[in-house]
Amino acid sequence: MRQLPLLLLACLLFAACINEKSPLKPEEIKKRMLDSFPDIIDTADIGLAFLSQDADHHWAIAYNREQTKPVIYMYDATDRTQPPHILRLHRPNCGIDKIELNDATYDGIFELVVYLRYDYGLSYQGREMLIFLNPFDTLADNVREVFTHPLEQVWSKIDTFDADFGTPQQSKVVGTFLSPEIYEDKIQLRGTYEKQVNIKREYKWSREKQMFELIKNEQLHEATEEEKRAPVVAGRTEGGRLLLEVVAHDFGCRSFVVETEGGHIVPLPQLMRDALHCSPVTAISPDDNFLIFTNRARRTLDAYNFNNQKLEILIDRVAALEGISDIVWFRSKKEVFAACIIANPEEYLYNTRIYTFRLGADAPPVVAYYDEPAWYLCQSRTGACTPKIEEDFRFNSKGQFVYRLRDGNQPSQEFGTIDIK
Repeated sequence: MRQLPLLLLACLLFAACINEKSPLKPEEIKKRMLDSFPDIIDTADIGLAFLSQDADHHWAIAYNREQTKPVIYMYDATDRTQPPHILRLHRPNCGIDKIELNDATYDGIFELVVYLRYDYGLSYQGREMLIFLNPFDTLADNVREVFTHPLEQVWSKIDTFDADFGTPQQSKVVGTFLSPEIYEDKIQLRGTYEKQVNIKREYKWSREKQMFELIKNEQLHEATEEEKRAPVVAGRTEGGRLLLEVVAHDFGCRSFVVETEGGHIVPLPQLMRDALHCSPVTAISPDDNFLIFTNRARRTLDAYNFNNQKLEILIDRVAALEGISDIVWFRSKKEVFAACIIANPEEYLYNTRIYTFRLGADAPPVVAYYDEPAWYLCQSRTGACTPKIEEDFRFNSKGQFVYRLRDGNQPSQEFGTIDIK
């Protein structure tokens, strides 16, 4: 009987040991950070990320999300007895949007990537990207900031703020809106940098200097002299505008510019210039008045009228579609007609939908669609499902839209027709 209390005591001690070594719960982590960081007043202002350094080291990372002194608490996710690593960021008051691990130096060891947000009301917004080397090292001197770059910055210098509206006074306008991408040992930043649009800034990790060095700072998506010597004419019009396919700088994209016969780039709205950098389906009408293109930012198929400079949406939710064909045209008096076929087995009754568009010089587009079983073929490499222009669909001389019918999973030798009214 005397052995029972000893056994019970041993079990309690073992359970206590297990409990002491058990991982911290999210609410415990937030409470610890709240207690040790008085500028944070609510656990709702604390973000959490659970990241794995490798197969044996797992971390629970807490950080401030609201505008205050930026700090990161890194806890051992498997052992509550370990004290946290504390990483204080030497920055003005800001919030932390996101934290992630990435092998940015391409050496098999993860770096800590931190995205900051500066928010001083509606008058001033900013974002910044930081990368830290050896973020989990117990020696603070070994943790180094090896990269920093603004992602969004409107003012680089603000002397005073207007008392009523909070707008900056005597400020220096910069204008930076960049999107980052990390791959292998490079960091690419694309967008607007210091009021220069369509910029690509590329940094590469230098093992000798132990820092990221700027290796490219170039203007993107303009037709270079090399491209102009051997352009791909994607569309030639009666009015002299040329649709040229140029070298795309993003994988999987097709990039276009519109030029005159004399080789001058036609000025287009900023939204269109950005969209044409990566527009899988792009076509210019035979009468020189309309440009149809895919707008990835809005997830639409759009038409631009060169006469009145109006932009119209033809199809929404393009991003949800499995495949959209090239555009075919037909001209009739003062109007032009266009058509395409969209494949989406999950959405359409017969797997495909045929869209037709009537485009007038001074009238908004008239859009019609028909659910018909048109033939299409899926590419194994890209997964895109589209019919072939001319071979599988076209306009005939009467202005009828002609499309190859599908017989189950096989192409039919028969064609359907749609009268365009």
